Amino acid sequence: KMTPEPEMVAVLAVPEEEQDVQAEKDAQANDGAKENSGAKAEKDAKPDASPANASSADAAKKDAEKKDAEKSDAEAAEEKPDYTKAILYNGLFIENPVTEEAAAEAAELKKAEEEKKKAEEEKKKKAAEKKKAGDGTATDSDAEKAEAEAEAAAPEESGPEPLPTPVEVTMAENEIHIPLLEADPGFELGYGLNYVEVDIGNQHVTLYENCRKVMESACVTGIPNKARATHPGVFKIDYKQRNRILRGSQNLYASFVNYWMPFDGGIGLHDATWRGTFGGEIYKYSGSHGCVNLPLSFAKNLYAHVYPGETVYVHY
Repeated sequence: KMTPEPEMVAVLAVPEEEQDVQAEKDAQANDGAKENSGAKAEKDAKPDASPANASSADAAKKDAEKKDAEKSDAEAAEEKPDYTKAILYNGLFIENPVTEEAAAEAAELKKAEEEKKKAEEEKKKKAAEKKKAGDGTATDSDAEKAEAEAEAAAPEESGPEPLPTPVEVTMAENEIHIPLLEADPGFELGYGLNYVEVDIGNQHVTLYENCRKVMESACVTGIPNKARATHPGVFKIDYKQRNRILRGSQNLYASFVNYWMPFDGGIGLHDATWRGTFGGEIYKYSGSHGCVNLPLSFAKNLYAHVYPGETVYVHY
């Protein structure tokens, strides 16, 4: 019996070099597929860069910056002292306003004053009723008399006066913080709160008190030459004297004055009753020997206000 031979299958042998090339191609194909899938995922995750989305992003960024700026301003405002408010007492700016303790004390004083007034009224009323009940025929004049007696009998209580009511003044942020508020336009900082200003060029004398112009007048100063000029500068009133005879060097002249206020050696402010007019250019041809001549009425008022040591500011 013949057994058939198995069917022969032809197998082609692939060289090793070609196998390596094919493996490398397959690996590159797999890497390309992965890159494509990663790029697609990144594209899906990335927001749309259209104009609408860009403007929304800019707006959100600006809002965030604005909030940061407001936060910074708020923090700076907390650290920076507030100088935009002041307290005004009788025309003077007080840097340290009335404290809560002082305000409470003033309120207590006011309350005590009101209670005292109320008690006095009750006392007067009871006295009037008692008087009326005593005789039964009391008249209005009797009631008034009883009130007067009760008022006279009431003990006088003296206590500290209540603090003045402060006036709150709002100042601009760019306004200079100085110890005085609303000073007179002609007031010069640096010469104290009170001083006498002698303006040689305008032949004018002005008195300032608490940086306010109190009085002013025309004057006549010395002839502008080396021997008789009124010296410019900052001086102090040496003293005050009534009814003085002023004598020139070598007794060349003698003048009686009612009010004498020297400030620069033998030069001072005084009345000049021998003059009929003041101001203008009189000083250039008929000026004094250096003193500041004043009308009698003005010299009298000035004498009553100034004091030894007060500043005299002389300038052109």
